[in-house]
Amino acid sequence: MTATRITGTKVTGNVLRFNGNFGFIRISPDKPDIYFHVQDEARSETPGKRAPKIGDTLKFFVVDDGGKSLVAKEWEFATAAYIPKISAVTPPKNPRAFVTRRSSGT
Repeated sequence: MTATRITGTKVTGNVLRFNGNFGFIRISPDKPDIYFHVQDEARSETPGKRAPKIGDTLKFFVVDDGGKSLVAKEWEFATAAYIPKISAVTPPKNPRAFVTRRSSGT
């Protein structure tokens, strides 16, 4: 059976469950959950990518591929997918240069 795109534009939903390879997204409490798989990510070659976590917001097209559930295709993170670690600040060579002296109050 041929897959049929249900939505013309990407919709958003939150990751409800995820097991490492696939999971389910909830668009709304009154709508059925949407199945997604990691291989259907829009930019699967993104450097520093991370796996989705429960609660992440994703944008995706909804597709009916004839299976039990509707499927999210070309999904991507709606929020920043990768936030690089900030390295520790290098201490100044002369730490006393940054110390303010208190006035004696006289």
